[in-house]
Amino acid sequence: MPKRIVPPGSELKWGLLVKSWATGKNYLAPGQPPIPLPHTYEEFKTLCNEKLGLGLELPDWMHAIVFVQPSKAALTIRLPPKEIVEENEQEFAQSTLQYKIPAFYDQFYHAELDVPNTLEAKLEFHALRIGDYSISMCA
Repeated sequence: MPKRIVPPGSELKWGLLVKSWATGKNYLAPGQPPIPLPHTYEEFKTLCNEKLGLGLELPDWMHAIVFVQPSKAALTIRLPPKEIVEENEQEFAQSTLQYKIPAFYDQFYHAELDVPNTLEAKLEFHALRIGDYSISMCA
């Protein structure tokens, strides 16, 4: 399976960045000016890794960025790249490795854990989910 682009420990910051782009509010530094969408892949890498310190692990074969923000009235179905789907299927057939999901989900899947039902906890999980959704390639 392709390596996850957002390394563990950066998922929340990534989610807050995506929420910032989606809303025009700055969730990383509330009260500060909005964080503009980068216009090029190089701007994206510079913003994420040098300015924000996210440490994104971008594969060598990736060279462009596309932002998609539909209207609320439009059903948008994000199709993963054909090559990634086929590579995943081959790896599943040839491997005994377990299907991996981001570790931040663990706290919400185990019934024995008492997840705080606070506004802060809900907003944090919301940012994590938005970040995961925005960059997932069905891997």
